[in-house]
Amino acid sequence: MPGTQDTNFEVAHMKDQMEAQMGRQRSQVERQAAFARAKIAKNAKMKDSDVVRMARSLHAIIEQACAAGLKEGGRLTKGAIAHEAGKRDGSGKSGALERFTRPPQSEDKDRKRLTREPAGYLKLAETAAKMAGLDPDGIIVALVQGTRLAEGLDMLPENAEAEHLVMLSDAIQGEARRISEAVGLPWYYDTIEKQGLSPNGSGWEADYESFLWEWQTVPKVELVTEELAVFFGDWGPKQPDGTSGKGRRMAVWACRRIGLALAPFGPSREVRAYLVRRPIVAVTYIPRPRKAGVPLSLTDLSGLMVDDAVVLSTPDEQGHVFSTRGTLAVSVEDAQAIRTVCGCESCDFPGDDHEFVEVSPASLASILDSRFPDAKAVREDALRLPKAGVTLSPPGTRAASLERDLRLGQHSGADGETLMVRLEARAREYVEGLRSWMYAETTRIEEDLITMSGGAR
Repeated sequence: MPGTQDTNFEVAHMKDQMEAQMGRQRSQVERQAAFARAKIAKNAKMKDSDVVRMARSLHAIIEQACAAGLKEGGRLTKGAIAHEAGKRDGSGKSGALERFTRPPQSEDKDRKRLTREPAGYLKLAETAAKMAGLDPDGIIVALVQGTRLAEGLDMLPENAEAEHLVMLSDAIQGEARRISEAVGLPWYYDTIEKQGLSPNGSGWEADYESFLWEWQTVPKVELVTEELAVFFGDWGPKQPDGTSGKGRRMAVWACRRIGLALAPFGPSREVRAYLVRRPIVAVTYIPRPRKAGVPLSLTDLSGLMVDDAVVLSTPDEQGHVFSTRGTLAVSVEDAQAIRTVCGCESCDFPGDDHEFVEVSPASLASILDSRFPDAKAVREDALRLPKAGVTLSPPGTRAASLERDLRLGQHSGADGETLMVRLEARAREYVEGLRSWMYAETTRIEEDLITMSGGAR
């Protein structure tokens, strides 16, 4: 039987190990909280779905703080938290919290009453943690969970980030700054914001809700498409003359598509490089003859050369996609499955299913190195076949393909132009299109005002 001295030593050793482990966990939480705060600082507004998720998280945080905290000998109240955070309503009470919190059972239809700026949620969460004596870093991590602001939290490295990802991130952001100034993207985004403009397919138009369509104004190139699940559907192609072609049964692949974009998100409106991820469906011929009732699998296209896939948006709740290339119809049950497939959720609010994640070593790691296979039938993706070359990134990874395309360009097509050269051409096209439209619009305004000044009708 061990002596008292041996037992005390073992207990002390175990305590040291536990404290050391807790210290490592704390360090990781601190890094995650700093990461979340930085993303909040760079995002002036959130998507509607993220607003609801964060409001529900903040509701739980404030409830936890009120249950745990004491204020001058009494229980901590919501009003005290709102007062300390400077979020009182006109009567000095906590009614303003209705713009920042939602109980779990609340309906999404109330989302319009919620504030879209994440900074206010952060202020309230930090205040609640401070007043209740809770861990502020853990509270901030809990606040952003389930939102796009948490993208990359789980991929933060324990020590240093991989060198090849740091260099790729720096190179992409450096090129983003160069392209922004070279083509006039600051003027482009400033004009859209101040004039309240939305693209309408053939040009632009003034729109009181132009912020809903900002995702359509962002120049981007597609990098890679990931296969998530596969279904059957009826495809009716549209002929060049506008008539409908012969319909046929097709394979419908639910996919997640990743692009590289230049966008001005954040309070400073500085144009930065972002990875944009969104759900799509890719329609292809059904591989190999199949017996009735035999389901498809993600391995069916392996090694099989098929025509390029038709890339479409996800089906509506009735199972339809109407596009300039044709009409797709899937069953209502399959439509629901496609719209809610893991990692590829659809949304009825414009652009709310587009995830914009600023390019960083952590975001490159979390988004490019996912477990989903590439959709080989989507041929226009940049990372499908860049030129061969030695890389700093691990061979065979998407990071290696990105690195090769950044430096060497494509194996075929586009005269071998590199990825950022192609992105610059796309951005220049967007800017020049808006300049031409603005010139025509201002000319017409001047003519109208001159006519009116002469008293003529």
